[in-house]
Amino acid sequence: MRLSFRKTILIVILLALVPMLLTQAYFINRVDRTAREQVASYAAITSAQIEENFNNIFRSISYSAVYLAENSMTKKYLSVNDPLETYQAQQYLGELFRTVASLEPYLLNAILVDNAGEPIYMYDNNYRTFNAIAEGGWLERSYGNGPEFFLVNTPNQTFPVCVVPVHSGTNVQIGSILIPMNLAEATRSFQDIDSKGQVELYFLGPDNVVISSNTDAQLPQSTEGYTYIEHQLQNSAFRVVCRINDAKVAEDFTFFQTSSLLTAGVMVLLLIAVGLLFNRLIANPIGSLISEVNEIGRDPEKKSISGGYGVQLDPLVQRINRMLENVSALTQEVLENQKKAYTHELMKRESDLYALRNQINPHFLFNTLQSMSGIAMLHGEREVCELAAGMAGLFYYALKGGDTVEVKEELGMLRQYLEIMGTRLQGKFTWSVDVPDSMLDIVTPKMLLQPLVENAMSHGIEKRVDQTGGLLSFVGREQEEYLFFTVEDNGCLSEQALRQLQNILEDEENLYRESRAKNGIGLANIQYRVKILYGSDCGLTVSKDQGLTRFTLKLRSALPPLPQLSS
Repeated sequence: MRLSFRKTILIVILLALVPMLLTQAYFINRVDRTAREQVASYAAITSAQIEENFNNIFRSISYSAVYLAENSMTKKYLSVNDPLETYQAQQYLGELFRTVASLEPYLLNAILVDNAGEPIYMYDNNYRTFNAIAEGGWLERSYGNGPEFFLVNTPNQTFPVCVVPVHSGTNVQIGSILIPMNLAEATRSFQDIDSKGQVELYFLGPDNVVISSNTDAQLPQSTEGYTYIEHQLQNSAFRVVCRINDAKVAEDFTFFQTSSLLTAGVMVLLLIAVGLLFNRLIANPIGSLISEVNEIGRDPEKKSISGGYGVQLDPLVQRINRMLENVSALTQEVLENQKKAYTHELMKRESDLYALRNQINPHFLFNTLQSMSGIAMLHGEREVCELAAGMAGLFYYALKGGDTVEVKEELGMLRQYLEIMGTRLQGKFTWSVDVPDSMLDIVTPKMLLQPLVENAMSHGIEKRVDQTGGLLSFVGREQEEYLFFTVEDNGCLSEQALRQLQNILEDEENLYRESRAKNGIGLANIQYRVKILYGSDCGLTVSKDQGLTRFTLKLRSALPPLPQLSS
């Protein structure tokens, strides 16, 4: 079913709208997904870094607590009763605790307690941290051999504590090392993280107690509308929780989504408006113009278009009317030329028929020459035999079918012709043929090379005043994708004849007229054939230098497909 121009325009507009809307929807969805993925990636990386930071802090505090608990002077201070030894141990412990405190930035205090929970030695004499530990009942609990962490959570203070038992030489617990942790430095960067409310970070102790956060909100129990990422610290009940607020992430995207949809809507309206305007100003007049043009095709009496299609199409209508006038004039001219051509062709066929009636049958002539060669051989006339055999070979080559031959076949015919001419002229000239073996198998059109030599003989060598000293050379060379065949002779071609020949070969109009005016395969015919087969960059050139006339034929190494004449 063939659609009208107007319907085609409407379909094109719809086809333009659908991909645009689909692309816009895909783009909005892709941006939304990318934004969520970027927020989730940021949250995962940040929480993982915070987890690693807290793991390093807890590990460092554990090492410090174990170092203090395993120190021999710590054990001695808890077990000796001698006042002097106790004093010496106390002095050493002071230096030991101060050294550990200087190397551990997250140490809030370091406390040595006995099995009764009484403080024996305290790095910082501030009892607030110890009292907070004691009030929580943490001194009354029993602990294993390794470092353990618990959380002190009072209305005024919240801090983790690392506890390591101190054992005597007989592996009996004689006290404990308590290290309250100062996480103000560690959580400062944690609290400074600002993600516009999209990502909430929490450092939680046991029982989900919030130790630190980058928001004032408490961790809610409901998970609806949030995406959670949780990291458990090593060997403890402390956790880092990252909560992504899906609604907050969507808020930033809502403006972009609204803007994109609004832009798409405006573009759709503009495209529809442009389509309607185009339909009114262009599509409808073009549809009417097409109808009138179709009417011209159906009605031979209608010769032009009426017009009145608006300023957009009036120039087109004027050009169409001028084209119709030109077509009408050309049609009349073609009819007259066809009539003349038919008359001319009829006369030519009659002339050719008359000429054929007066020609000797070439096959009869070939057979006669063969017979003459045999008779001359029987009577011992070697030269007559060779001359007749050479002429028969030339006739056979000309008569055999095919439009293309290899270079070596053309050279064979060329040598036969030169041998015949050498016999006929009896020492009036000498000749040479120089073609490399690499060119012998290349295919060329038939009857291109021998006519060049024949022309040099007819218009050069044979017309020499001096009966001796004639020179003729034939040279073939291959350069890149081209073949060059050169014929040089020291004949007597005049400057006037040279210029006339150059004018014929170089001027396309003269070449065509000359090639059609002369029958056979002369230079004009060769030039015309080469130009048609190989293109304008190939062909025949003629020049004269220092008494030598030079004909150079340029061909391509690869022969293009030969044109086939229709029957």
